[in-house]
Amino acid sequence: MNFKNLIFRIKDLLPPLRRNNKVFWIRPVDENEIPKITRTHIWTGAMGTIAFGLFIPTGLYFTYFALAHEFSKAQLGILSAVVAASVVFQILSSYFERKFETRKYPWYIFSTLSWIVYFPLLFLNASILTPWVIVFICFTAVVLRNLGMPLWFSWVYDMIPGPRLGTFWAARARGISFFSLIVMLGFGIGMDQVPEEYKLMFVKGILALGIALGMMDIVWHVRIPEPPISKKEKKTNFLEEFLLPLKNHRFRHWIAALSVWTFSIAISGPFCVAYMLEDLHLDKFLINTLLIMVIPAISSILFLPLWGKIVDRKGPRPVLLICRSLWATIPLYYYLASPENAAVIMIIPWFLAGLSCSGTLTAEVKVTAALSEKFRKTTCVAILMIAVTLGASLGALVGSLVVKYYGIENCFPVSLVCRTLSVIPFALIFLPKNNKARQ
Repeated sequence: MNFKNLIFRIKDLLPPLRRNNKVFWIRPVDENEIPKITRTHIWTGAMGTIAFGLFIPTGLYFTYFALAHEFSKAQLGILSAVVAASVVFQILSSYFERKFETRKYPWYIFSTLSWIVYFPLLFLNASILTPWVIVFICFTAVVLRNLGMPLWFSWVYDMIPGPRLGTFWAARARGISFFSLIVMLGFGIGMDQVPEEYKLMFVKGILALGIALGMMDIVWHVRIPEPPISKKEKKTNFLEEFLLPLKNHRFRHWIAALSVWTFSIAISGPFCVAYMLEDLHLDKFLINTLLIMVIPAISSILFLPLWGKIVDRKGPRPVLLICRSLWATIPLYYYLASPENAAVIMIIPWFLAGLSCSGTLTAEVKVTAALSEKFRKTTCVAILMIAVTLGASLGALVGSLVVKYYGIENCFPVSLVCRTLSVIPFALIFLPKNNKARQ
């Protein structure tokens, strides 16, 4: 009997392939299941966050990988812009939701393929793996990820009741930050112990582990139940469904506010790590890991319970204004930093980054869930992500031009001015009057 139970447990760990597998069945989610779902979200979210963090074009390890393959600083900005532009494919996610009449199965297929696409980065010869080949591989992987992302958000929004969404997201993010902190700290310590000639090989090993964690995240996460799709709008064709949320003035304002903000931060964001590594001479990976990963994780863990309570009790607007205002000041510290004081002064922006990013994410989820209440959530998330990421893509291109013609240090004051101005629209964010969340 115990042997049979063991066999069934092993089978549960294998990735489901067939559409009729029981893990893809749609069923209502009982509120008593939410604590268990939250715990699963924390574990899978930690694996996925570590994996995504390793492959972000502006992240510490992928930046090192890119620079080792002869990327210039301007090309890093182009990589960020091209990868960000792939977000336009999110609009197709609504089509796949309609085709399969589910969100989990297409999300599962696209997410799995997105990690498989990264394999050539680990095995192709350096002579073949030119900067433009790397750009193409990253673009393809992120296209697949973007096809599944709105499906995943829609799945979560329908699963967690609105009044508990802020608390759920804060608890999830806090647990993810804690586990990510431990793993990334280990990577940083290991990187500094490796001789210089083996560092690239070590980074490839870390990226391989990231792919493995990403695959494990998907196989485990797919076990979380999917509730029925909430359809509160009348039946429409694909184009009408896409245009319907854009007729809502609150949703249009939300799109504009987030797009302007992501444009502003992308002017300097893609160049921060490269600036630290090459211009501020912070070349010790343990120090960079502490600054870029550990300090933001600590500030996130400390403040997330507060942000979750404020969002659920007072509404998302106070959190958005506080966190955006703090986030806007970050380029100032880069502009003031020098190789002599960088190790100390860089603590401030990365502490603020963890604090403000965690707060804004918690608040943004609440706003998006409320504003998409009357529409198909997958479509709303896709529209929002496309607009926001195209704003970031344009910002990265502008930043690349500033870096190329005026020097990397001058992208920071430009970003500072744009960020400060882009905080203003968040003061005008209002949720629908019939929504349970307060303004």
